[in-house]
Amino acid sequence: MKFKILEVPDNSDYRGVERTTPSGRYLDYIDERHPVSEMFFWHVYAVNEFGILQSPANATRLIKSYQTLDTPIHFELIEITEEGENPSAGTEFLGYDLASNFNLSLLTGGLRVCDLPLIKTPSEDIIFVIMPLLCLVERFFRPQLNSNGLFDSAETANYCLECLIALQKIRPNLFENDQFIFNTIGIWKVLHD
Repeated sequence: MKFKILEVPDNSDYRGVERTTPSGRYLDYIDERHPVSEMFFWHVYAVNEFGILQSPANATRLIKSYQTLDTPIHFELIEITEEGENPSAGTEFLGYDLASNFNLSLLTGGLRVCDLPLIKTPSEDIIFVIMPLLCLVERFFRPQLNSNGLFDSAETANYCLECLIALQKIRPNLFENDQFIFNTIGIWKVLHD
């Protein structure tokens, strides 16, 4: 079981894993006994290095505490599933994301890969070869993103990832490297009271 507490976007359609997590940026402005202080420190110790909670316990308290700030911050609890897994608590399917370490996503910007800021070195004419292919990937897969900026089908998500990774055979480290390996993951909203 893998859970994350993520900010609900105000003006973005993207609801995958690359979103803001609870932070302590308000701790200087509130009393140390404020529920946000207590729940922020609970969250710091409850998550692993990728921001993953193993249990949704206390998540609802944290989400509600951030809503009590003068400028409320709205979070949602999501459950992440990997291939072959069913959600244990997630009830609303949001879609499939292409993510690395459950944090970075290739879909964050709406799969706008045609405009990637690729740095061309004098000896790297290969950029001119892959740019039309990146644009082709964007034009084929971007219209298939749902209202959450994710794919509805694992098959489509896997095929998109396969195409993007194939471009790395032409230009290594385009998306992935030793630190960032991308996979298709399911994103489910966990409803709470």
